[in-house]
Amino acid sequence: MDSLQGVINGFQQCKAVVGEILLDSSITMKLMLAARLENTTLDKLLSPDIYASADTWFKELSGMDLARFNGVNPVTVQNLMMVMMQQKYYPSSDEPMDLYFQRLGKRQGKSLMALENIDVQINVLFKQFPVERQAVMFADFVRNRDKALVELRQMNSSYRKGDLNRLEQLLAEQNYTASESAFLLDNRNEKWMEELPKMLRDRPTFVAVGALHLAGDNGLVNLLRKAGYTVTSVPTN
Repeated sequence: MDSLQGVINGFQQCKAVVGEILLDSSITMKLMLAARLENTTLDKLLSPDIYASADTWFKELSGMDLARFNGVNPVTVQNLMMVMMQQKYYPSSDEPMDLYFQRLGKRQGKSLMALENIDVQINVLFKQFPVERQAVMFADFVRNRDKALVELRQMNSSYRKGDLNRLEQLLAEQNYTASESAFLLDNRNEKWMEELPKMLRDRPTFVAVGALHLAGDNGLVNLLRKAGYTVTSVPTN
């Protein structure tokens, strides 16, 4: 993380750090409970061939049998596999970026603030997608594992370049419906814009959110500009 000198310089000039949520040990149990399946299991939600393919891929990534996660909902398993792919092909000893900046901010005595709480994130990640819909999306992910790797490489390259347009295109190529995409990004951006001006008013503030929240007409960059802010790109090197 400390190789991103332009970002670090901006961070050091700020007195407060804002994240999507405040990341601490209290959220772990809530996430675990929200990820549990009720009245079914993963192998029952998926067809035998998809489950077998997912199990093979999961073992390649983790060395573990997918059966260990049979009581976990498909979207959580998919997200876990994506994290494993990231670590396999783009290994790093760093923490997730939002956690890194929150911990660094705390050590440096900066104020920590959040745009939403863990209950909102759980609703976005899990509850908006019925388990049957999660199973359909996970099956598509497993069928197209080669595509997933290509997209991972494109995502990492676009992120390092700060190419928000390409990141937005990559999202558009996923199998989310328009309403699902709006629920994941646009609706939350609008709510965050009700809070950000108050947070930015009194002191220099470092805001760390998922990159897709920055992109597009309904992204935070454009919404901040429409609200009268000057937004310019900071080099990462």
